[in-house]
Amino acid sequence: GEMLPDLETAKGEHFENEYKENRGEFKPYVFTKKTLLVSYNGDMIIKVDLTSESLMEVKAGVKVKFELDIQWTETNTPFHSRFDRYL
Repeated sequence: GEMLPDLETAKGEHFENEYKENRGEFKPYVFTKKTLLVSYNGDMIIKVDLTSESLMEVKAGVKVKFELDIQWTETNTPFHSRFDRYL
């Protein structure tokens, strides 16, 4: 999505099962891999999308390694039309 959390993942079956198994208590989780998909036309940024992967339970004392991947893709979408996807 457009820099918004993935609500389908947040409401997913994994969390429902986790909730039932832990007697109604949620454990904290974090996505450890983020990918930015940047589309550009010339020297103009047209859109940026963020995806999240690698869901990991947060535990006290455990180090977490985060990863950021940035992918650049050329597009022919004109700068003045960059917001058309929201209409």
